[in-house]
Order: sequence, then structure tokens, then C-alpha cells
Amino acid sequence: MKGEKDDQERGGSPSTNVQTGKNMLLGSGALFVLNIIILVVAIVLLVQGGGSKKSSESCAAAPAAPIAGWHYALMSFPDRVDAATAAGRGRRPPTPSPPRRSVPAVYALRAQAPSPSARTRRTSRRPPTRSTASARAARARRSAPSTASRATRTTRSTLPPPKGETKELLKCLLVDSWYDSYLGVIILARVIDGTLKKNMKIKMMSTDQEYIVEKVGVFTPKAKNIDELKSGEIGFIITGIKNLSDTKVGDTICEAQSPIKKALPGFKPSKPVVFCGLFPVDSSEYQKLKDGLAKLQLNDSSFSYEAESSSALGLGFRCGFLGLLHLEIITERLEREFDINLLTTTPGVVYKVHLNNGNIQDLQNPSNLPDPTLIKFIEEPWIKATIITPDQYLGAIMKLCQNKRGIQKNLNYSGNRAVLNYEIPLNEVVFDFNDRLKSMTSGYASFDYEIMGHKEGDLVKLGILVNSEPVDALAMMVHKDFAPTIGREVCEKLKDLIPRHNFMIPVQAAIGGKIIARETIKGFKKDVLTKIHGGGARDRKRKLLDKQKKGKSRSKQFGRVEIPQEAFIGVLKINKEN
Repeated sequence: MKGEKDDQERGGSPSTNVQTGKNMLLGSGALFVLNIIILVVAIVLLVQGGGSKKSSESCAAAPAAPIAGWHYALMSFPDRVDAATAAGRGRRPPTPSPPRRSVPAVYALRAQAPSPSARTRRTSRRPPTRSTASARAARARRSAPSTASRATRTTRSTLPPPKGETKELLKCLLVDSWYDSYLGVIILARVIDGTLKKNMKIKMMSTDQEYIVEKVGVFTPKAKNIDELKSGEIGFIITGIKNLSDTKVGDTICEAQSPIKKALPGFKPSKPVVFCGLFPVDSSEYQKLKDGLAKLQLNDSSFSYEAESSSALGLGFRCGFLGLLHLEIITERLEREFDINLLTTTPGVVYKVHLNNGNIQDLQNPSNLPDPTLIKFIEEPWIKATIITPDQYLGAIMKLCQNKRGIQKNLNYSGNRAVLNYEIPLNEVVFDFNDRLKSMTSGYASFDYEIMGHKEGDLVKLGILVNSEPVDALAMMVHKDFAPTIGREVCEKLKDLIPRHNFMIPVQAAIGGKIIARETIKGFKKDVLTKIHGGGARDRKRKLLDKQKKGKSRSKQFGRVEIPQEAFIGVLKINKEN
């Protein structure tokens, strides 16, 4: 009775208390489930808000209000549970507190203005990693307009379209050409005026040759056949031409039925400026060398060659190149692609020989120089050289240019770099100038030149005689002042490289009929007096020595001196410094 009385004093009967406990248990379970649901919904809203493609402000503000609302519901849920518990016990529900300030608005403000702790964390956090930085850069590129698009819009507004009229007469510029084993010569052309169609009869204005267009196409980059090329377009044409020399770069193409009167300006056929002889080391490879040169000429119209014979080297070819680099490329391709061992003579340039009768002769091979009595004067090509080098190598470069007969025209400075302008004979530059320039400057100097024309020079032909026979492959054109020094160096080099024979071999350098340098290669000597003993056989000793002398003279007269390949290579490596 006392317990019941206490329960009544607390506010209810035992049954009421049991019911109240059940209600509290249910309320706590519902609260737990509700908390889980609220947590899941908040996580979903956060994920959706972070993955949206809206602006940063909308992304920050969008999840703030729902989250704040759910948080307000969560915060106010205990008050609701207390009210329900009190109602179950029969008590009066508690008086609700005065309405609070709008929680979503508060949280929205807090989202815009970070807390001090957040600011501290933001200032003290580590710099972004490379992946994070790259991701931010990618988002910035997607959001901001690209530089290429802005440049494209600017170019479209300033770059005019190609000039030309489709209704005018056909006028095309030959840009490039190459040889194909199945199609022949393929011509790359740009249509200036008119329309280039298939089956049209065209004309090359430089050669006056007419051809029929078999194919017309463009590169996309794969070759694609089309029916016509209009004004301003670039494409290829195939006409069945078999010789690459008939298609010169810069030539004008027009219609054969309606030709134009004036060709496009600027056409200059490529002319070789450097010449040298190519000889096979083994004479049996002559035909292989000939076939290789013919195949290389199919794809290189600036390369030329003609047959040449030398008493020392045998049969070979005199080849013309655009420069020393062009020469090195051709020789390297011949050795690699055709497996030919080559012997290269000293590179030379084209001289203009003015004769007494008024004629002008182009001299490529020094061995073909006319008689000095018939020559009035000789002109050699000159170049305008530009050298850029660090100023610490300036003195050595100026000395090198002076040794090469160079004339200084200008000297400028750009920071710690010097720009030199020289006028130098091409013959002095074509062989070893660039190699020596790179060596003395550790590769930092750059060298560029352009042909400026021909000038009269005091030039002579330096001939090399081995056993009183001239060697055509070793002949060279040099300045008269440098001839004695160069002749002496060549003779000394040949003395070391030519092997000894059974007879004495003289090596001489001559200008015309005047010997300016000489070296002698001693022959092998046999001791014919070994079998004679005593001092009474003087007449017999003298007879044996005279017989040996006559034999050596006969060998010298009819003997043949074999000049090895190393001798020619050694002459090429002689430094022509004075």
C-alpha cells in the first residue's frame, strides 16, 4: 500500500508507469532511427551539393539551407520527446521556449563567413599537391575561354583570305616535287588564279614542256584524289613525268591552250656551288656508284654529277652540291644505302676564268685550268658571313677570319655576345672553317653565310707531282701568297703517308713549271757487296754498284707508285693556316 501510495504521489498508478516506460523506450528508439535517417539525408545532400557544376557561391549556399533545416529539426527533437513523455505521464507539457532566430539563415551566414578556426586552418594548411593544382588548373581552363580561341578570333579578324580569281587564266606555283617509283614525279603546286582540273593539258614555263594531268589530289594528311583545285588551294598533281629535273621548284604552271604572258616572279634554279670528285676505292664498284648517284638524283634536283677519270684514282664522278652539308649527306647515303667505299677529293668552288680573247670559262676542276698565258684574270666567289659568338672567343675568331683572307665589315654587341660580319672567299670556308670555328668556341658560336658574288683574286693552280707525274686529284686552287706554305705541308704529309718502294720517289709541289716545294721518299736498298771480301776487289764492287743504280733508274722510269687512300684523306685534313 505504501508503494502504491508513493506511485500515486509521483503522479500515477503502476500501469501508468509501465505505459510511460514503454513510451520512453519507443521514443528513444525512434530518436535513434530518426538520427540515422537525418545523417544519411545530410550526407546525400552534401554529396549532391559538392558535385554540382554551378558557380562557387551557389555550390556553397545550396546545401546550407537544407542542412541547417535538418539540423534545426534535430536540435528541436528532444523538446518534442520531452513533451510527449510528459503527456504520457499525465503531466502538463512544458512551456515552449520563445522562438529562436532562423537557424537556416544563421547557418547561411556562417557558410559565407568562415569561423576563426577555419581561417586558421586555411592559412596554416599545406600547399596544394601537384594533382590538386592540376585539377584546379583544368577547372580554370574549362571555365575561362581558351587563349587559342581568342587568338583564332583575332587571326580571323586580321588575316585576309588568299588573293586570286577562279575565273582568271590558270596560274600555279610549283612548290615542291619528288619521285615515286610507281607514279613518277609528284608535283606539289599552289593555285594562284584559275582552276586546275583533271585531264587538263598544262605547260611548264621554264622548259616549255606540255603534260596532261592524270591525277589531282590533296593531303589530309593521307593523299585524297579530287577533281579540281581552285584558287588559293594547295594540292598535288601527277602528269607521268619521269625526270625530276623537268620540275624545278619555283616554276610557273599554266594551261597549254591558254598560256599566260608573264611567269611568277622569284624563280631561280638551284645551282651547285661546291664540287668534288667521288671515286670508288675498289674499281669494281664503279657501276654500283653510278646506279646509286642516279637514284639519289631522282629525289634531289639540286644534285648533279658527270663522269671523270683520274690517272691516280681511276674512274669516278665529278659531283656538284649546294654546300658542304649537302656533300656530307650524299656521301653518307651512298655508303649506308648502297654499301660503297668512297674516296672524296678536296672540295672546290666554281671559278670564272676570263681569257685574253674575251671568253669566260666556268672552272670546276682545277686540273682543267687553261694555260696561264691564255688567262687574263680569275674571279672567285665571295660570301657574306655572320658569326654570333660569346665575347670571350672574339679574338680567336677574328684571327681565324684574317687567316682566311676575310674582311671585317661590322662588329656589334648584344649583352655578352658579339655579332661579327665578314666578307670571306668561299674557297676558304667550304672545307674546314666551320669545324675549326666550333672547336675553338666549344660549340657556342653560330655561323651563317650568303653568296654575294665573284671578285677578282690573285689565284694560282697548285699542282702535286709524285714521281714526276701530276696527280689530278690533289690539284687545288689557292691564293698566290699561301701557295708555298700549303705546297710544303702537302709534300711533308705525302712523304709520311706514301709507302717506300724499291726506288726513290720525289714528291713536288709546282705552280705551272716552277717547283716551290719538294720532299723525297727513299727507296729500299739492297747490300750487293756482302759476298765480296777483301780490299782487292774494288773494280768488282764498282761494277755491282753501277748495275744496281741502273736497275733503280729503270724501276723509277717504268715503275708505278701506288698512292693509298690514307694519303688523300691526310691531304684533306691539312690545316691551311699561315
